Amino acid sequence: MPMYREIVTPEGSQIVQLTAEEEAAIINAPQPVPEEVRQAQARRALLAAGLLTTVEAAVAASLQDIQIAWEYEPNIRRDSPMIAALAPALGLTDAQIDDLFRAAAAIT
Repeated sequence: MPMYREIVTPEGSQIVQLTAEEEAAIINAPQPVPEEVRQAQARRALLAAGLLTTVEAAVAASLQDIQIAWEYEPNIRRDSPMIAALAPALGLTDAQIDDLFRAAAAIT
């Protein structure tokens, strides 16, 4: 089914069909990265990615503040100090962390 967009000018607006390239850009655009996910969602996403045991080991080797956040925070924020501290230790890129947050958010 073709996709359309509205072009608005001072004279009015019109609906035009998107080009194949424009459609592909919309279809292939990454989902936004959620600001936070529930702790259970995060752990399930890590389990599905085969990273849960590795993350738990990294948390255990971290400062107590990180351990407390992992164990007791009900939600995990993408911009949290815990994520910033653990990502380099795990060798994860920002894009990989973003993908994990997207995967976690999709878990109900």
